[in-house]
Amino acid sequence: MTIVRKGSFSISPLSDTHNNHVYGGIDNDVVLTRADTIEFTCEYNMGSYPFDTQKCSMIFVLLVSWELASNQVRH
Repeated sequence: MTIVRKGSFSISPLSDTHNNHVYGGIDNDVVLTRADTIEFTCEYNMGSYPFDTQKCSMIFVLLVSWELASNQVRH
């Protein structure tokens, strides 16, 4: 998870033990990324090889629940 910092920040108060820069959510996007590795197999008819063209189709569907995504964000 990253924050795309577009706006200005405020500095945490001196009473905090860490020096933090606080970015407001309205100007700074929170980006959640995910990488997957997928293996698939295609079946080919080799009877006319190499004088033919064949297709192997893949359909990707992204199912996201806002409830699921929001559970991964710490407030």
